[in-house]
This record gives sequence, structure tokens and C-alpha cells, in this order.
Amino acid sequence: MLTAHGAGGRTPGKKYYQARGADDRPHSEAYYGTNGALIADRLGFEIYPESNTTSVPGAAGREQPSEGFRMQRKEMSAEDATASHVKNFSECVRSRKKPAADVEIGHRSTIVVHLGNIAYRTGHKIRWDAAREEIVDDSEAAKLLARQARKPWALI
Repeated sequence: MLTAHGAGGRTPGKKYYQARGADDRPHSEAYYGTNGALIADRLGFEIYPESNTTSVPGAAGREQPSEGFRMQRKEMSAEDATASHVKNFSECVRSRKKPAADVEIGHRSTIVVHLGNIAYRTGHKIRWDAAREEIVDDSEAAKLLARQARKPWALI
């Protein structure tokens, strides 16, 4: 996966997992907000603040931006945990113990992304009932929670 976050590519000194090309940041996600962008990957996270640009009168009637940012740039580095996850998974296959990142954690983690996609596609604000795992009061959005399974998988 390539995350083109427009902030100069990779951070110098970090060892990116399966990176291809100068700006590739594999296995990352980007969140863009009004104060800045958060890029999170297997090596930690970085927050790139949004410019606090305001227009001030300039020469010949042109607007000139004032300098500053809405928040401070932040970074937190971590070790790539891929090898630890592989080891934990392999041990759990042998022992039948619950892995550190089990299917329930994966399920709960992906709900946020699915709901974001549904909100984007419908243009609606989504209300989520976590206990029932249902979208509340929006039948159009609720239809996008599942799809017709192809045969023979419809038996599940």
C-alpha cells in the first residue's frame, strides 16, 4: 500500500517494511482533519500540522499568507512488530491459545473503516449501535453493512 501523504515521503532513519520507491510507506493509514494529518504505520505515527494560514494584504492587492501552524508536529517511533506478530500467531496455531491480535480485535478494528466508507458513500452521518452491531435509523446505510454472498458461501 502506498500512502501519498504529500509531506515529503518517508521519515529519514526509519526502516520501512517492504517499501518500494522513495515515497512508499507500506502498511500505513492516513487521517486528515482540520488541524493536520496523522500518518500511522508499523513504525509509529507522525502528525503533520495544518498551516494556520490567514490572508493579509500584500503588495499590489495580492493576499499574503501569515506563517504558523494549528498545532505542533509530533512523532512517535516504535519497533516494527511484524516478526512478533508472526511468532505469536505461529505459537498460537501450535498451542491453540488466543493470539495477541485475535479475530475479535480485527473485527472491531475494521468496523470504524467500514462505517467511514458507508458514511462517505451515502453522505450521511452514521449512528452506530455497537452492542447490536447495527446502523441506527438509516436503512440506506444499513444495506451497505453486508452483501449477498456468492454460492456456495451463502451457507455460512
